[in-house]
Amino acid sequence: MKEQSAQNYDQLLHDYLLSHSNQLSEEWYESIDDSDPSSVYASTDPETTKKLKEMNTTFIQQFVEIFNTEEEEFYEKFEKKFAATVKEEEYVNTPLITLQREFSRYRDMVLGYIKSFVKSYHGEISQEELLAWNEKVTKAFDFTIQMFMREAIQKTDQQLKEQEDVINELSSPVIVLKKHQALLPLIGNIDAARSEIIAEKTLEECRQKDIEHLFIDLSGVLSMDQFVAQKVMDLSHALKLIGIETILSGMRPEIAQKSVNLGISFKEVRVVTNLNDALF
Repeated sequence: MKEQSAQNYDQLLHDYLLSHSNQLSEEWYESIDDSDPSSVYASTDPETTKKLKEMNTTFIQQFVEIFNTEEEEFYEKFEKKFAATVKEEEYVNTPLITLQREFSRYRDMVLGYIKSFVKSYHGEISQEELLAWNEKVTKAFDFTIQMFMREAIQKTDQQLKEQEDVINELSSPVIVLKKHQALLPLIGNIDAARSEIIAEKTLEECRQKDIEHLFIDLSGVLSMDQFVAQKVMDLSHALKLIGIETILSGMRPEIAQKSVNLGISFKEVRVVTNLNDALF
């Protein structure tokens, strides 16, 4: 009998919050104080405002199903329902700290409504039941915040990858000096991934530009491990196979010493002190 009573209270709470969904959304929106222009919450555009309110009303209407649905089923449906929302540009561009703040405020408002609901029953609802509801609400809001965080992190990773691709594209150009001669200036730290990109691009560009002599300048390289040093040698050998002579210049003393210690020999490649010696 007690279990049946608890179930009735779950349904009553569900109906109570559902009937107040529009009011909750309005109260939350009116209490927003956000001056960050990149935040969706700072927008004064009527359409954006309308969309924001509708999304939050829909959110609470879907959210209250946690009180009359099995947990696994609830989260499965909930995630599907808002999968597209978390990908929308307005939310992706809003700082995570702002999203977390607003969902935390919204959560506290929902908890406040639950407290009012419990009070209206004048002690009929146990403290244990209230704590169970509060735990459900907190867990569901945490899950929502994590959905937005996952999307933001994926977006950031994608942007970083795109920036890295641009940097790699710009940091290993084959510069034509005169007919059949070109310069490949290498700059910064060269890791395994970047060395692969440099090798692939260099071979392709040298073929396209009909290069016969390639000057590889290492004066801007800060560090080079065994794998990367070997990749430079492999590139030189690959260029030789397609009829291109490679001249290395500007190798820093510490890199030269490290290469020797690692047993990497550059004896099959012409090596000069600086680019000036290579060109003249």
